[in-house]
Amino acid sequence: MEYTAEITSLARTLFILIALYWGFKLFGRYVMPWIFKNFLGYLGKKAQQNMRNQGFDTSGFQNFQEEKVADDGKVSIKKTKTQKSATKSFDDVGDYVDFEEVE
Repeated sequence: MEYTAEITSLARTLFILIALYWGFKLFGRYVMPWIFKNFLGYLGKKAQQNMRNQGFDTSGFQNFQEEKVADDGKVSIKKTKTQKSATKSFDDVGDYVDFEEVE
């Protein structure tokens, strides 16, 4: 009689452990990604709101895309002073030679 009580308690313990394992596995697979997605979305909105409060315009990226579509076919190249000086210094240096290490 003692063995039957031990076997049933062992079976019950194993069943509870397996149920907890599958519960955590399903929770991690389906619920946690949803929680992370919502939490990161909340953080993104909060960061955007903080940027607006500091005076930055966060809608500039959307306006840039609209301007790009409106100027379709028109090509323009804008160079800053740093880009001009960098290209002159590289043009005066000479040719670039790529060496390979031989073992």
